[in-house]
Amino acid sequence: MLADGIRPQLIVILSDINIPGMDGLSLLREVKKSRPEMPVMMVTAYGE
Repeated sequence: MLADGIRPQLIVILSDINIPGMDGLSLLREVKKSRPEMPVMMVTAYGE
């Protein structure tokens, strides 16, 4: 979806670290490779 573009314009990504199909840290790496300027906020229920 990031490669094809998202409408309306994507301005920030909010993701959990534990997501189905891909862990959130892998998602973060992919986003930063293709859109390094994109703000990303990661959340988790884990205590550490």
